[in-house]
Amino acid sequence: MANVELPGWQLPLDYHYKNTTGFFPHVLEHEDIGDAGRLCTYREIFIMRVVNAITDKRHWERKIFHETITAKWREKIAASGKDITPSMIDWIMDEVKWKVENYSAITHIVVFDSGVVKSDTAISEKLQNALRDGVRELEDSTLERTTIQALMTKLWTCIGQGSILPVPGQEAYSHAWTGHKQYSCRFQWLPCDVDLLGDGSCAIVSYINNLHPQQNVRLYHVIEEIIAEAIPLWNTTLTCMKGDYWRIQYHSVEYEEAIDDDFSKYKPPGAVKVPEPGKFFPPQFRSSDRVNLYEFGNTGLQIIVKLANIELTPEKPEYQGGSWHVEGQLNEHICATAIYYYDSENITSSSLSFRQRASTYCMSDLYPEQDRHDFLQKVYGFPEETLGNGSTNVTQELGSVVTKEGRLLTFANILQHRVSPFSLADRSKPGHRKILALFLVDPHLRIISSSNVPPQREDWAVERERSIRLALQSLPQELKDAVCDNLDAPCMTMGEAEEIRLELMKERSSVAAEQNRNFETGDFFLYEH
Repeated sequence: MANVELPGWQLPLDYHYKNTTGFFPHVLEHEDIGDAGRLCTYREIFIMRVVNAITDKRHWERKIFHETITAKWREKIAASGKDITPSMIDWIMDEVKWKVENYSAITHIVVFDSGVVKSDTAISEKLQNALRDGVRELEDSTLERTTIQALMTKLWTCIGQGSILPVPGQEAYSHAWTGHKQYSCRFQWLPCDVDLLGDGSCAIVSYINNLHPQQNVRLYHVIEEIIAEAIPLWNTTLTCMKGDYWRIQYHSVEYEEAIDDDFSKYKPPGAVKVPEPGKFFPPQFRSSDRVNLYEFGNTGLQIIVKLANIELTPEKPEYQGGSWHVEGQLNEHICATAIYYYDSENITSSSLSFRQRASTYCMSDLYPEQDRHDFLQKVYGFPEETLGNGSTNVTQELGSVVTKEGRLLTFANILQHRVSPFSLADRSKPGHRKILALFLVDPHLRIISSSNVPPQREDWAVERERSIRLALQSLPQELKDAVCDNLDAPCMTMGEAEEIRLELMKERSSVAAEQNRNFETGDFFLYEH
């Protein structure tokens, strides 16, 4: 890496944000928070949830055109007890019909407009079985099999030691007015480099961290194919971030007229009017807003690969669920995630929930009545404790996506997500859920990857040393010594790597609560009449 300049290696960690333009917004970067924030009326969120539920139904693309079936759907929606109106139901049915036409062309569906996309057909059954078989071979060689992570992003990470530049204090990479720790001064997950080929396929050109490229060559090819299938979904996810599509327009707070027979007295405004959708119209994107990752063919992509299993047993029959979070820190510059749920056995239904940080600037022109902040609850669905001015919770829960076997799910890193609890379906037998997660590094910039850091596993070093000795055997001894003197730093044992993993987890968990507070907290800055 002598001639390489990358953030964390001869360049400051925040180099890209000070010297690069065009990158995708990230909720951990406070300068991006205006672009990362969204704001939807509660009725619009409810429409998205219902459309998601309908498109999860078997043969939904045919049933939507059967009036007897849709009549039952309409009755069920109307009887849900939610804040639902006939115009909302009409919009839902029209949007689902539009999605049929769109779905036939692209085979994936936008669930939430902030960039959550699902597909049950992107990955073929043949490719799914190939991944399952490849991982099984990996598991058979793994001694620890309880809640394993076969490819652990936290093992053999890139560890900064400050040998070229002194490691700056954490305060140098904390946001000036929040103290928010955006970067790690010590750790970075290692992505692999991926070439984008002209035929739409991909080639992994540097090793996947903790996955031997020769011993697992078939699994490498399978992951390459899955990356290629994830790219169209990522394109849609990242395009959604640039969109400005609202089913329900809301430009000012309006109130019902107060009823009082005494016309001589001042009558304060009545209840808040809750807006409704008009006639359905599909989202429109400018050609300049449409993202095509294959346009980065000259530089390729950087992707962090992770395999994770959750194994349940009759003795441990329940998974308690996860916490709200975004993936990585700004060291990794993750702009989008793809999760493929390739193997589930004997578990109850599980889902992945999403929430967005509301764009607080969108409310500056609403002009509610003095001390009337109830529109926050009536129109936007915020909890009662949410305040109109001052520090308050500014998150909106969008809803959940079922994570059934065979589903590929992508989403942008402007959202937080949380895994729901699940348990064994039959508590007398074991069960599991297995995923392949792909974290896409923002393609507008480059970070330290496995192209720059040689493999750090000690058991791989034995093989490497053997290859080096074989290659050097015909050279004079002084040349052999020169080569050996310039070899990379020694590798780590599994025990050492596990210690580093625990240090990384401790560091990141220590800032997780702070990151959560910064994501949740804001001020609506309301201007009142």
